[in-house]
Amino acid sequence: MGVHILHDAEGEIFHVTLSAGIAALDPVRMELDTWRDAADRALYAAKAEGRNRVATAPPPAHALTTRVP
Repeated sequence: MGVHILHDAEGEIFHVTLSAGIAALDPVRMELDTWRDAADRALYAAKAEGRNRVATAPPPAHALTTRVP
């Protein structure tokens, strides 16, 4: 998989891959640095799995204990 991009000047095709890390943000209970660090850990987990991967960070600990009415 991946994206093929035609480079107009040279007529060459470049193969591009994407790895991404995703983390949920709770702006009321979470500092931005904590959120960024979670996303960063997820990104490196995705990269460790190979190319063209997306990994998600586990939910914040308080999200596991919050009850929804």
